[in-house]
Amino acid sequence: MIKSKRRIYLREWIRYSKFAGTEGAREDKLVALSFDDGPHPDNTPRVIEILKENRIRATFFWIVENAINLSYSHPIIFKKILSEIKNNGYEVGLHAPNDLKPTIYSRFFGHFTKQELGEAKKKLETLTKTDVNLYRPHYLQLGSGIIHANQLGMTTVLGNLLKVVRPDGQIRSQVKTLSQAGAGNIIILHDGQNNQQGKNRILDVLPEGVRLLKNKGLKPTSVSKVLEN
Repeated sequence: MIKSKRRIYLREWIRYSKFAGTEGAREDKLVALSFDDGPHPDNTPRVIEILKENRIRATFFWIVENAINLSYSHPIIFKKILSEIKNNGYEVGLHAPNDLKPTIYSRFFGHFTKQELGEAKKKLETLTKTDVNLYRPHYLQLGSGIIHANQLGMTTVLGNLLKVVRPDGQIRSQVKTLSQAGAGNIIILHDGQNNQQGKNRILDVLPEGVRLLKNKGLKPTSVSKVLEN
């Protein structure tokens, strides 16, 4: 029974998930930047400044609990983040209702119910005052969440699983990972967490990584742009 359900979820994982952009995005040399686990009071504003300096767009996949907490603990910062997102053409997608760590079971069969994801979507739309149409499962879990997201009108965006830039990786290797992305790729970065030293190396990686992408003739942008183009 478990093996049967796992095969079903694997099939749906492939059916409903987006790993890369369209042929048009590849022809236009678009590459998507996406940031997981936010919003963060320090990292997210700094990421936005880097994006603005480079005049590029991106997508943020937020954990709803983090967004709610930030709206209470740092209301001015949160409002500023929302303003920047609206004014600069960035977008927000759903990552998870909260930051619960996955179990072996949930990695294959899903961690959140359809009701939980639906409520999280509504809360995020209320907070951001925008429609939330994109979903990236927390820890890229294979399971029922992808089916639920489709039923809730969201597109599941996994991205290029070989192009994951983490907050605790070595700067040089992370820049290399980012710079090796190709046209149509959806790059996975993280702005919502820090390493054990309380730092997020994405802030060091992003400027150089973006420069190298541009040097290759690529155009960094949001997830929606590479999916619709």
